[in-house]
Formats: sequence, C-alpha cells, structure tokens
Amino acid sequence: MSSASSVLRDPTMQRQLLAMKQQQEFQANVAKFTEHCWDRCDVKATAKMEAKTSRCIANCVERYLDASSRLSADLPNLLSRMADSRQQAPPSSAKTIWG
Repeated sequence: MSSASSVLRDPTMQRQLLAMKQQQEFQANVAKFTEHCWDRCDVKATAKMEAKTSRCIANCVERYLDASSRLSADLPNLLSRMADSRQQAPPSSAKTIWG
C-alpha cells in the first residue's frame, strides 16, 4: 500500500477532504448566485449610475459578504459535528469518500 493511499484512508484526512469539498461547493454556489444577482442589476454604461442600480449592486455585495462570513463562521461547527458523528459510528460501518 502506498503512502498516498494510506493517507486517503485516514478518517481524519477524509473528514478534512470532505469539509474542503463542501466549502468549495458552497463557494461555487455563492459565486453563481452573486453572478445572477449582478446580471439582474442591469448596469448601463452611463456617466452616472442610477440610484436603483446602485442599490442593487450594494445588495449583491451585502449578500456575497453575508454568505462568505456565514461560511467562515459555520465551517468550524460543521467540522466539529462531522468529527462527533464519526466518533460515534462503529468503525466497520464507516465508509470512505472513495466508495
């Protein structure tokens, strides 16, 4: 067994990889929703931005920042819950992330 495959079988590493994957998926969704938000703002190339467009952009930025701070705040809790659930499950029933 290679050292890489033994690392991938380590439950702690599996939890970390799963958490990183979930974080990446969440960030991708936030980026997708933010892009849709920007598209809905209907920004026009003019000398002065309309108040409605300015509010729309500010709203998109606030949503993005809220989602990012939520991720930063919730990630440690998610990792802790995952670790607790793994410790309670019997080793024979644990499945790897690789199938």
